[in-house]
Amino acid sequence: MNNQDVAPIEDTVTFELSDIFIFLWQKKIRIVLTTMILAALAGQHILKLPKYYTAYSTLMLGGENDGLGLPSSLASFDYRDDSMMDTYIEFMRSRQYAKRVVESERLFLLSEFQSPADETQQDKIDTAIAVLQSSVSFSQVGETDLLRVSYTSLTPDIAARVANVIGPEFFLFYENMNKERANDASSFLSSQLTQLQEKLTSAEAELQGFINEKDILDLESQSDITLTEITTLLSEKLFNDKTLASLSQTNASVKLAGDSIASLMAIQWFQQNPLVVDLRNKILLQEQQLQQISKRYKYKHPKHIAVMGQLNALKAEQKSLFEQLKVNLQQQYDNLKTRQNGLQSKINELKKDHSQMGKYQIQLSKLRREVEMTQTMYESFLARLQETEIVKDLGNKEEFAVVDYANAPSFPSKPKVSLLIIMAGVFSFIISAVFWFILHLVSDRATRIRQLMKSMDIPILTEIPKLSSSRATKAIAAAVKGEIGDYLFSESIRSLRTSTLVSMDETEKRIILVTGVGKEPGKSMVALNLAASFGKLEKTLLVDVDLRSPSIGKTFKLDKEHPGIMDFVARKVKFSDCIHRQLDSQLFVVPGRETHSDPMIYLSRSRFSSLLKKLGVLYERVIIDTPSLSSYSDALVVSRFVDGVIIVCDPDSTKKDDLLQTIQKLQETGAPLMGVVLNKVKDMRKNFERDSRLRRVMNKVTGN
Repeated sequence: MNNQDVAPIEDTVTFELSDIFIFLWQKKIRIVLTTMILAALAGQHILKLPKYYTAYSTLMLGGENDGLGLPSSLASFDYRDDSMMDTYIEFMRSRQYAKRVVESERLFLLSEFQSPADETQQDKIDTAIAVLQSSVSFSQVGETDLLRVSYTSLTPDIAARVANVIGPEFFLFYENMNKERANDASSFLSSQLTQLQEKLTSAEAELQGFINEKDILDLESQSDITLTEITTLLSEKLFNDKTLASLSQTNASVKLAGDSIASLMAIQWFQQNPLVVDLRNKILLQEQQLQQISKRYKYKHPKHIAVMGQLNALKAEQKSLFEQLKVNLQQQYDNLKTRQNGLQSKINELKKDHSQMGKYQIQLSKLRREVEMTQTMYESFLARLQETEIVKDLGNKEEFAVVDYANAPSFPSKPKVSLLIIMAGVFSFIISAVFWFILHLVSDRATRIRQLMKSMDIPILTEIPKLSSSRATKAIAAAVKGEIGDYLFSESIRSLRTSTLVSMDETEKRIILVTGVGKEPGKSMVALNLAASFGKLEKTLLVDVDLRSPSIGKTFKLDKEHPGIMDFVARKVKFSDCIHRQLDSQLFVVPGRETHSDPMIYLSRSRFSSLLKKLGVLYERVIIDTPSLSSYSDALVVSRFVDGVIIVCDPDSTKKDDLLQTIQKLQETGAPLMGVVLNKVKDMRKNFERDSRLRRVMNKVTGN
């Protein structure tokens, strides 16, 4: 397995609610002591804080005084509306008003209103203004016209003095401001009235001059008469247009007919003429008479000649009549056309007159409006000037009064010593808890290792408490004798044994290698006690393969010359000579002997691997103690021939990188890593029972 097969690790730490409560319970004494120290320091500082006194006065800033009986028209001069109270408050907060109060009361002479850096009187005034503005406050009482004024000072008398002077100074200033405003308004209105009067006179004169110049009497009536005449002429012109069109058509027909009597008789205009009709009838009668005479007499007969002469005379008269009628028709057409031209000229003239009257009417209306507007403005300014004069005579219309005067306070308003001390205690507790919690996170390497193993999905087989030198000696002696030593230590070893049994998968973990990380992680002690614990259940063999620093033989008090595993591999002795058996126990021990040559010479031999395979058959459990992997690679060689590998580390002395490197080496060689044992865990003993109780309580609270 190469480096790329190793999953990335996130070095994160998570906590449950129960862990936090357990931590607080464990560190309660330290947290309480730290809280008391911080609270005492904060309380001492609070008691030394300067005492501030606040005095209150109440002002009434009302509306108009109805008792003055002012006319309703004066309401327009009153600038007060629903936001007037806000206007009053903002004015009293202004620098201009603060400067007035400082100068009138000479507050800049008081030490409270001075700064050591002030040199000139103006500097003192500026400092006093800043102090006054920062210490005074205003608040409206509900939705009433009452205003609460408060001033905070180091001296009760000064607080009451300033709070009482705020209102009267404002009343006096407001009254003077109203008088000045009324005087300014009166002067302005008077000048405007003079200008408006001159403008009104000029507008009236211009209007009258225009009427006289244009000789205007009743412009509207004249315009109506002209419009009526235009309408009448237009009607006549329309009728003449129709007649003229008819005569024009008749003239065209006459020209086409020429001198033909028959064609002329076909024209309607000639047919309607009575002279033409009468002469036509006479000719018809004469033709009938000629026709009858022709039947009896020849054309040379006197009667025939007489009748023919009369007929020719009638036709000649008819031709003369048609000629005369043609002339009359042309004259009638020409006269009618002349009349039409005259009508059009008259209509155009009347239209021009009507348009001019409209322009006169517009200009006249403009002049009249200017006169009316100037007159209205003049009357409005005159009324406003009269109201201003009344206001000047009546003075201030506002209902201003001091409802409650401020008294010198007996007790300071701030700081709130009791509240600050309580808050200091609360914050001291929070700071203390956070401090110890952060310190715990920084120093608690065991927790970080737990989280790291959880993220890598590597189980922690057990946690073994840290023992004192005397307790460790007793625990080793008890393991050698097969007795039960320290309860919590023994319980941790039994937990490791159980974890080893439970972790068995398809491959039975008969041969187990125990190695460590870092210097003196206690891996030999863990291997010894684990073997002793298995020895109470089954036939177990403990093999010391730590040929660089063997300790198993010393622990069991074996002779220095007692053969070890190296002697067997080197074919110096039989394996039976290397074995040491504890009396009344199923535990067998094969010690190691320190060698000056390279231990890898013995561990890499096939005889060693064959021995391990045979031991796995002869013994139900084989525990092998090897050197730490962070220093030597002996364990990597041996790990190829075992069923499981256990890593022992001391959380306080083991670096995270060393542990990761050890795990990575084992994973790269394909070693069957079973898990990690945390050895020498601090505070495990004194917190064991306490943690158990707290976890049971928290599980009930959280419902887990």
